[in-house]
Amino acid sequence: MPLSEKFQSLFTKKKMIRFFIEVVVIIGIIFAVQAWRTKDMLASDGTVHIEPIKTVSLAGEPMLLAKESERTLLYFFAPWCRVCNWSIGSLENLSETNLNIVPVAMDYESLEEVEAFVAKHNIDVDVALGNSQIGQTFGIQGYPSYYLLDENQQVIAKHFGYTTSTQIKLQNWMTL
Repeated sequence: MPLSEKFQSLFTKKKMIRFFIEVVVIIGIIFAVQAWRTKDMLASDGTVHIEPIKTVSLAGEPMLLAKESERTLLYFFAPWCRVCNWSIGSLENLSETNLNIVPVAMDYESLEEVEAFVAKHNIDVDVALGNSQIGQTFGIQGYPSYYLLDENQQVIAKHFGYTTSTQIKLQNWMTL
């Protein structure tokens, strides 16, 4: 059988349709799983307004989780979380997005544990120390979780689980 016939047999109309259907089903499953995982998080349609929440930074300084008139990415993590260890590096690539990036340490046993996590990942922004009240306010069920807040402190995007800087940039761009 000539090479061109073998090549054509690989790309029959029936095989291409089947491939397209499989891709659509896989994408649908991914979106359904993500929707299920974020079902208990705050709504991200702009109807939820976050009042200023005071906390303390890892350096011991008072801080607000979100600043007025700035888009803010709140990234909730736990130092022991393996997925957090893989995805925290995504925050490095967001410097050109003009987002106020606030990593929020949750579910930690000691400040040393958080300090070790921050040092390991060379986090160069202020890290907020979260608590159970902050976790309840944001409906944090697991880690990592993030919320994107607009300039009016309204929740406009959310995500649970591993994420990349590309995903965050895309969500930021789609909500402009």
